[in-house]
Amino acid sequence: MIEELIEGCRNNESLAQKKLFELFSPKMYGVCRRYANDSETARDILIEGFIRVFEKIGDYQGNGHFEGWIRRIFINTAIDRFRGSKRDAMFYSRPINEEEEFEDPINSIMLTLEENQLLTYLESIPEQYRIPLNLFEIEGYSHKEISNMLNISEETSRVRCLRARNMLAQLVAKHKKNEGKR
Repeated sequence: MIEELIEGCRNNESLAQKKLFELFSPKMYGVCRRYANDSETARDILIEGFIRVFEKIGDYQGNGHFEGWIRRIFINTAIDRFRGSKRDAMFYSRPINEEEEFEDPINSIMLTLEENQLLTYLESIPEQYRIPLNLFEIEGYSHKEISNMLNISEETSRVRCLRARNMLAQLVAKHKKNEGKR
């Protein structure tokens, strides 16, 4: 089935493109939401990502899982959107302290939260911290790969992930404290 859709997309068949979109858009929208500040931006990234998929589908050689190939395109689309934003200056807004104290609550937080809760918390973390966290913790990229993708040092990637973890932990703690008051 997938192979037929891929072949149809290579031949610019609109029905195949529509079916491929319908098949993968829910999962890819989830990827986009983790990188975007809001649902509108996520939808924009989703559309841009599918445009790239259809433009580059001829490059897919059949090596590896097709969903992984598509996911990579969406991640790169989100990163390109981030790079192009006018907020790039925020990258250097605070000096990096290698000895910054942090907790490592990310695994337990991600295991206990529902997806919508996690997305809400992630949306409130600034992009320069959220994107490395997504790439490292969720997508599984190394800090070296992240540094190449975002044009930052490996150490900066590590520190941003640590800061994002702390921000996430603080948001969850604040939410739980507020729920306890009800």
